[in-house]
Amino acid sequence: MGVAGCQTAPEKSPTAQVTLQQAEMNGPFDRAGFRVEESDGRLWVLKPGQEKSSNHVALIGAGPQGMTVRAVDRDTALEYLAARPGFNVEVQDGRLWVLKPGQEKSGNHVALIGAGPHGMTLRALDRDTALEYLGTKPGFQAKAKDGRLWVLKPGQEKSGNHVARIGVGPLSSTVRAVDAETMEEYLSVQN
Repeated sequence: MGVAGCQTAPEKSPTAQVTLQQAEMNGPFDRAGFRVEESDGRLWVLKPGQEKSSNHVALIGAGPQGMTVRAVDRDTALEYLAARPGFNVEVQDGRLWVLKPGQEKSGNHVALIGAGPHGMTLRALDRDTALEYLGTKPGFQAKAKDGRLWVLKPGQEKSGNHVARIGVGPLSSTVRAVDAETMEEYLSVQN
């Protein structure tokens, strides 16, 4: 991802947590906690209180469908790109904090260097939270326990009768699903 022809705003607004269950989503590029405007094949992403500026960053080709993402600062652009349902995300000094609702940052956490979107270091309170975040894909719920990832479609529940694929999940984790069809569908979906 490149930055071209723009500068980072001299003063960054405070980085706020983005909770994906807080806002209505109307357009194909909308993500809760952001105002998204599409113009000339580019996306402007703004957090509440932010306004477009000629002094902005542009992440070329980093957005959905290869679109350029523009924002008033790099952290805002990266938070937009890292946002996933069921997680609070915050970019701080180029590192991505991933928390489940109700969790708070702590000095006692895991740091996975380069494991986050766009090569960011991913920080979470525990490895299972990081694994669930990395394993979340559209149309599936990901639940991690003891370093193994269960993937479920809506309406499915964990079962003693299941299929498992060793080392195919994020961080080389084992992935479990209730049947082979669910497993293959999950593995074929891109984040």
